[in-house]
Amino acid sequence: MVGSCNGLVCLYVPYADPIYICNPVTGEYVYLPKVDKKVQDIAGGFGYLRTLDVYKVVRIYYPVYRGKGLVQIYTLGNSSGWREIGEIEHSMDSYPGVLANETLYFRVDCEKNILALDLASEEFYILPKPPFLSERNISHQLKVVRGCLCIVHSKKGENVEIWSLKNTQNNCSQIGKDCDSWRWSLDYSMRWFGHTSNFFEPLAFTKNNKLLIWSYLHTLCCYDPQIKDLRSIVEYPMTFDTIPHINSTVSLKSLGIEECGKEMEDDPSKSEGKLVRTMCDNHILDSVHPGKGYFD
Repeated sequence: MVGSCNGLVCLYVPYADPIYICNPVTGEYVYLPKVDKKVQDIAGGFGYLRTLDVYKVVRIYYPVYRGKGLVQIYTLGNSSGWREIGEIEHSMDSYPGVLANETLYFRVDCEKNILALDLASEEFYILPKPPFLSERNISHQLKVVRGCLCIVHSKKGENVEIWSLKNTQNNCSQIGKDCDSWRWSLDYSMRWFGHTSNFFEPLAFTKNNKLLIWSYLHTLCCYDPQIKDLRSIVEYPMTFDTIPHINSTVSLKSLGIEECGKEMEDDPSKSEGKLVRTMCDNHILDSVHPGKGYFD
C-alpha cells in the first residue's frame, strides 16, 4: 500500500508501481498508465493538497540500480498524464513516502537522510538529520502522528522511541528548504514488546489519548503515555499491512476521471465498531474502527 488521502487509497501493483487508485466506500477505481521503461526500482507516494483540492501520485523510478532517479507526477483528473519533473541523485529505499503538511517524505537509502518533496512547488529538499541515525543496530521508519512527521526509532530488544519534527520558532508555519527552525523532539519512549525481530507502526490516537500501534504485521497494540504501558489488544491469525484511513464519498469521476471503474456499493455506517476488509481488484485494505469503550 502506498497511502490514503481524504478517503482515496493508492496501492502498488506488481513491481511496486503506484498506479491503482480506489475509494473503498464508493467502489470506484482507476488504473494509471504503467511505467513504460525497464526499471530496477521504483519509489512511490500519494498526496493531497487541501488548499487546491488536488490529488497527486508520485513515482520515482531507477533505470539503473543505485543510479539517478527519474521523477514523475500524476495529477488526478488532469489529462496531461504522468509529467517528468526532473532527476534526483538520491536512491530511495523501498518504503513509500509519507504525507504531512502537503509534503511527501522519503527515506534515502544508505545516506540515512530524509528527502522531502513539496507537492505544491514540486521541489525537493533535505531535512535536518535526526541525532540518532548514525547509531548502529537500530531501525527507523517514517510515520505521521497527529499530522506531524515522525520517526519510529527502534533499538532491537531494548526500547522504541517516537521523535517528531517541530518548529522551535513562530516565524515558520511549514517545513521548507529555507527554514532552519525545525528540530527533532523525543515525544514517546516505550520498553520493547515481544520478539526482537518485532517492529512498531503508530497508527492513530484514541479519544482518550492512547496510541494505537500495529506490531509485526498481525498484532494491534495500545500505548498509554500516562503510565508508559504498551500492551497487546488484538492478535490476528493472518499478516497484513495497515494504513490510517478515513472513509469519504469523494468520487473519482467528480475529479475529472471519466474512465474509472466501479466494483461495489457499500454503506459506510455498517463499518462502525468493526474490522473492515475491503476487496478492491484483489488488493486488500484493512482499517480498524474501534467501538465505543473498547480502549477505555
